[in-house]
Amino acid sequence: MKKKVLLMGKSGCGKTSMRSLIFSSYRASDTRRLGSTLDVEHSHVRFLGNLVLNLWDCGGQQSYMDSYLDSQRSQVFSAVGVLIYVFDLHGSASEGENDQEWEKDVRYYRDCLQALHQYSPDAQVFCLLHKMDLIDSSRRKQVYASRVKELRKKSREIAQAAAGAPKASKSGGAGASGGGEEGGGGVGGFRIHCFATSIWDETLYRAWSRIVHTLIPNVQTLERHLLQFANICSATEVVLFERTTFLVISRSSRRIGSLTGASTRADGKTEYIYDEIEEGMEGFREMGLNRENGTGGSMSGFVSMDGAGGNGSLAEKGGKLNPERFEKISELIKKFKLSCSKLQSTFQGLEIRGPNYTAYIDVLTSNTYIMVIVADPRIQLAAIKLNVQLGRDHFEKLQAINPGR
Repeated sequence: MKKKVLLMGKSGCGKTSMRSLIFSSYRASDTRRLGSTLDVEHSHVRFLGNLVLNLWDCGGQQSYMDSYLDSQRSQVFSAVGVLIYVFDLHGSASEGENDQEWEKDVRYYRDCLQALHQYSPDAQVFCLLHKMDLIDSSRRKQVYASRVKELRKKSREIAQAAAGAPKASKSGGAGASGGGEEGGGGVGGFRIHCFATSIWDETLYRAWSRIVHTLIPNVQTLERHLLQFANICSATEVVLFERTTFLVISRSSRRIGSLTGASTRADGKTEYIYDEIEEGMEGFREMGLNRENGTGGSMSGFVSMDGAGGNGSLAEKGGKLNPERFEKISELIKKFKLSCSKLQSTFQGLEIRGPNYTAYIDVLTSNTYIMVIVADPRIQLAAIKLNVQLGRDHFEKLQAINPGR
C-alpha cells in the first residue's frame, strides 16, 4: 500500500532537514550540511511494514515551483494523500521585504491548493509554520495566530471557488464534507491543519505524528485493541510508536481524561484533537529551547508529580501531564537510539520506576514499540512484561499495524 506525500515550500524553509530528521539518522545539528533540493527528490519510506510513504520532496526555487504548477501540474498533484506545505516563519515574521516574501509564499500555497483540488480533492493538507524557535518568544503566539488566520482565510477562498468545479463536486472533495475523519471545518468542508514546528524540539515529532496518523488505515480498530490492552494491564496509558521513526501511531488512556491532551470518547478511546482552539491555536505550544544542545529549557513540564502521594491515578493525585509528553519521548528515544548505534548497540527497551508510576517501553511487533504507564504501585513490572509478551502475536496480526497484509 502506497501513500503519496508532497513536501512543498520555498527554498531554504527546512523541508529536507525535517525529512532527514524524522526518517533518517540525522540529528538537528547534522542538517546544517544539507544542500538545497534540486527539482523533485523521491524517496520511498517503509512505514509499519507494508505501508510505503512515497515522499516527494519538491525543491522550492521559483523556477521549480512554476514548473510544478504548469508543465508538471498533473504529474505532481495527482493521487496525493497528504500535502505538507512548510512556511519559514523566521524569514517572514517582520515587516517590509520579509513580509513580501510571506505574501509570495502564500500565493504559491494558494496555487498549490487549487491544483490539489483539481487533481486530488480528497487529500489532507498540513501547514507547518517552521523555525518557530527563531522568533522572539514574546512574539511567537501573535505571529503564529496571525499567519494561521491568513492561511485559513486563503484556504476558505479556494474552497469557495472550487465548490462549483466538476472535480470538487465529488464525494469527499473540497465542496463536500471531506477533510478526513475529523470532519469538515470552514467553508465548503475544507480545512487545513496547522502546526508550529522546530527541528530543535518535540514539536516536529508532534506534527509528523499527526500526519502519519491520518495515513494509517483502520486506526480506530487499533485504538480499540489498545484500550482493551490497557484495561487488561490496569494501565493508566498505553502508547504505540513506529519502530524506525518512533513517531506516535496511537494511544489509549484510562481515567485521566483531559489531562492527556487528547479527547476521551464515551467508550474510553482517545483520539487526536484537530479542532480550532483559540482561533487556530491548537497547533501552537510555547517553547523553551536551547539551540546549542537541541533540548528544551526544562523537563519539569514533562510529568509534574507535585503533591502526589499514595495510590490512585495521576489525575486523582492532581498531577498535571504535559500534552506533548509522548512526542518528547519520541525525540529523546530517537536521540538515544542514534547514540546506541554509534556504540554498535541496539536499543531494545526501557524501564523507568518512579515513586508514583512505572513506565515500560519494549518491542511489541516487528514494526512497533509499546509504552505502558502504570500509576498503581500494586501492579508489578513483571506482570506488565508478561502482558506485552503475550500480546505480541495478537497485535502482529492486526491489519492496522500491518496494512496490506
